Amino acid sequence: MNNRIAVEEWGLYNSGFLACKWWGAVSSMEDINKYYQALRKKHGVFPTDDLELFIADFDTELENKSILDENTMIDKALEILEQIDGLNTDELEIVSYLMEMEGIKDIETAIESIEDIIVYDFERSWNIDEDFGIMMAEEMGIFTKETAHLEHYFNFAAYGRSFLHDGYTKHNGKVFYFSK
Repeated sequence: MNNRIAVEEWGLYNSGFLACKWWGAVSSMEDINKYYQALRKKHGVFPTDDLELFIADFDTELENKSILDENTMIDKALEILEQIDGLNTDELEIVSYLMEMEGIKDIETAIESIEDIIVYDFERSWNIDEDFGIMMAEEMGIFTKETAHLEHYFNFAAYGRSFLHDGYTKHNGKVFYFSK
């Protein structure tokens, strides 16, 4: 997967050396520290001072980009990247939904909550409300053989929308249900 952080070091940066390098989830703090200490030594920039690393940029497959910023500790960012790398596309979408729409702030809680989500996919639907209403009516067995003739008079779109007031959420062409 393509989840990574760009790390820079303040001492080098302030001395005019742009030493930004991209690191992935498989990187270790030891590798990062060795790299920047070697650069400091090579350029003679504060070789005895402690490293002051910061995240200059990041790239994740999550829609919700607020999980990382320049103030995130590097080791914590590597942990987060490792967690994201372990998710498939559907799980990434659920985690993004949980963080964006359900207000879950930390990725660990969002990942733990994946199993609590039911996803109905209507990405190719012209009318999500109506298709969702039809699906729910069929699932609940509203129409039987005796009442099938009434389907033409039933407002499936309104019925589908009514679930949005009962714990269901429309997001990116899908309907999500979070069974907290």
